[in-house]
This record gives sequence, C-alpha cells and structure tokens, in this order.
Amino acid sequence: MCATIMNPDRPAWRSRRPDDGEVRAAFEGLVAYCGTYDLHAAEGFVVHHVDVEKSPASVGIARKRWFRFEGPNRLTLRVDPPENAAGIVESVLEWERVSR
Repeated sequence: MCATIMNPDRPAWRSRRPDDGEVRAAFEGLVAYCGTYDLHAAEGFVVHHVDVEKSPASVGIARKRWFRFEGPNRLTLRVDPPENAAGIVESVLEWERVSR
C-alpha cells in the first residue's frame, strides 16, 4: 500500500531555496508512507508495515488501522488509539471512490 496526503493550504515557497520555516511547513503538511500489509479481515483491522516514510524514524514500524466499508465506494480507516498523538481522541480517514 502507498498513501500520500497533503495539506492543500501549505504555503508555496517563495524561491527554489526555501527558508527553514517553509521547509518545516512543507514537512508538517505532508503524510506519506508505503509498505506491505497484513489483512485481519475477521477482526476488522489491517497492519501496514512501513518500508518508506517521510520521517526516517518511522521506517520499520507497524501501523494498525481498523477498517469499515460503507457501501461500495467508501472505506473508513481508524487509527489504533495507542498511535494517536497526545490530545487526539480519535483519528479517522475516509477514502471514497469517485466515479467519472
């Protein structure tokens, strides 16, 4: 699996040589990782084994995501609660297939 999510409001760089603040905003405004996965369908979760990640410290970790299909075109992934950042109670991502 491979996921890339970008904050559409990340500020554009003023030049090809960004300053430290611009680099930080770009880094913080992007989620990106790829890897293999194990599906635990009966239990309702998938484990992503991170092989490529924006942050080098996260390469090699496993990320558990609870999943639910809502109709034929929507997949909801919920972050396993122990992975939530401090102060975050629930983190959910909804993927929807768009027809042309």
